[in-house]
Amino acid sequence: MMLASLFFTCLVALPQQATTIGKPTIRFEYESGQEWWTVRVRDYSATKLLDRIAELTARSIEGRGYLEQAPLLTVHLDRRPLDQILEFSLGSVELRSEIRRDAITISPVNADLESDDLTALAVAAWIRATTRFPDSDHAPVARLAQGELAELRGLGQTARNYYIEVTEDYPDSEVVDDAYMRAGRLSARMGLPNEAVKYFTVLADINGSEYRPAARLELARALIELGDWEYSLHIIKRLEQAFPAIDPVERTARALVRASAQNKSGSPVQALRELDGMDEGFDPLGAWEALAIRAKALEAMNMPGEAAHAWLSYSRDASTDERELALEQAARLSLAAGNEMATLFICKEAARLGIAGGFPTYQRKARQALGFAIAGDARGAGTVDRIEHGEALIAEGELTIAYGLFEDLFAGRRGLNETQAARVTRGWATCIASTDGFEEAVSVLSNERARYQTLEAKMQLDMIAARLLENAGLLGRAVDAYQGSY
Repeated sequence: MMLASLFFTCLVALPQQATTIGKPTIRFEYESGQEWWTVRVRDYSATKLLDRIAELTARSIEGRGYLEQAPLLTVHLDRRPLDQILEFSLGSVELRSEIRRDAITISPVNADLESDDLTALAVAAWIRATTRFPDSDHAPVARLAQGELAELRGLGQTARNYYIEVTEDYPDSEVVDDAYMRAGRLSARMGLPNEAVKYFTVLADINGSEYRPAARLELARALIELGDWEYSLHIIKRLEQAFPAIDPVERTARALVRASAQNKSGSPVQALRELDGMDEGFDPLGAWEALAIRAKALEAMNMPGEAAHAWLSYSRDASTDERELALEQAARLSLAAGNEMATLFICKEAARLGIAGGFPTYQRKARQALGFAIAGDARGAGTVDRIEHGEALIAEGELTIAYGLFEDLFAGRRGLNETQAARVTRGWATCIASTDGFEEAVSVLSNERARYQTLEAKMQLDMIAARLLENAGLLGRAVDAYQGSY
């Protein structure tokens, strides 16, 4: 609602001129078949304005109650279509109108609208404003607002284009600094460091701009992506001299850039010293960003296990794309560290989150290293030994290890005799119950029971199903399971 209110307020401002408004004027005239309205009122009742328009057009007013609650209006519009008169007049007080042949309906801007709908309304309003009044003093503000809205909608390239238009078409505007900063940051996020450097360099050289310190910091960050870590460190040093950091956020941001530059220079020990030098002085966001920098430094120091742990910690508060990158790095590095169980845990977490199928390549390598069978290869010599090993793991409470083993055995159960397949299914159901719940496990048992011919195999599944239900406190269902019904 605040967005829509701001945009409609700006829309009212666009066509207005610094003209004194005298006696209230509300009239219209016809010219070439077009109806043109002139409205000049100051501190005027919205109800009176709409009543007069309704009288002149022989229309009724629906939603009059909203008008009675609205603030007083000040409008100066000459020779505008009626829809613009209503849009500009009512938009500034968070109302909108619908003109029909016999009525004008008034409603709140946010009535029955979700956030996306409000944003779409604001986008349309800004487009109308910049189209109707391209030479207004407020045009650069409108163009910047269009970029901000595009960012809200996830349209990065479109937003960047709007910001660039502000810098090119309105170089003397008071909002051009903001446009340079936004264009640079979007370019950096879109993987265009050369473009980011260009915009940040211009902004950093604008005398008197409040963005100069931030622009220099962003410039240093972008230069690291281009491999120019030495110049990046030089910029940060000069920045400290000209604009000493005054709060934890600034100190953290500069420390992170210095640490990233040290990583890029091949000095991971220096990067870690930079991070450790902050002690507890990180702001919360900075502390999270530092985890990725620390992970890269630890890997460079041949400490893959510690690096994997840092990436795993980083993933917990990451966005979707960042989480996938972090979990993949954690899986890769834990495998390199010889911690295959950690790799399987990470892959399982990725699968739960729907990320990259749970990194099957790392899963396969981890299971091979642990001596697990590969899916589809549960036949032949050694199968009974693997079943017995899995059952022993369950008995010892090592369900995480047993999970991977029985998952592979279950995939190859069709090549086993019924007694062996039933043992595999029992083990797999026990593992599933520990992760996905007893109902999912009982469902697997029920589906598999229907495939078996021998009573012995069916009874093995009945017993584990009954035990799972009994442990869940469902004694009635457990009795039925002992009798083969579940």
